[in-house]
Amino acid sequence: MTTHHLLIEQIADEIAAGRRLPPTAEEIGSCGDDLPDVADLTIGQAAAMIGIEATTVRYYEDEGLLSIPRRDNGHRRFDRDALGELLFVHRLRLSGLPVRDIASLQSHLGEDSDDARRRARDLLDRHALDMRRQIAQLQISLAITEHKTAYLTGGTP
Repeated sequence: MTTHHLLIEQIADEIAAGRRLPPTAEEIGSCGDDLPDVADLTIGQAAAMIGIEATTVRYYEDEGLLSIPRRDNGHRRFDRDALGELLFVHRLRLSGLPVRDIASLQSHLGEDSDDARRRARDLLDRHALDMRRQIAQLQISLAITEHKTAYLTGGTP
């Protein structure tokens, strides 16, 4: 079984090497289609597919960020939808969105009103701006590092 996190790592490596551009929002929208059509994964299997530990999945659930269906014996049962929910929560955490904001976002998404959608969009817009600032800071740091590397190899003064 191919793990989703390996695909993400491969794409990240290609972007870093300049072999591809970062994905667009439209491309990301189709990524859910890449999730396997699973029906009964254990917590360990689901965690491995995303590239995290089962304890991380339990933490997300304890914080109210996941609602994973359970088997008759009480064990979690991950299907394709639950796997997608786990991936969504994990990528938001990796992007730096605090747990309380993810919980707030999910609350807004769970409501069926224009006001709730606006609040969710505002939260995501603020977070996207924060990420763009972080990316800009990293790009500056990269330029400084590359400048120093060129200096040390005699490329520039």
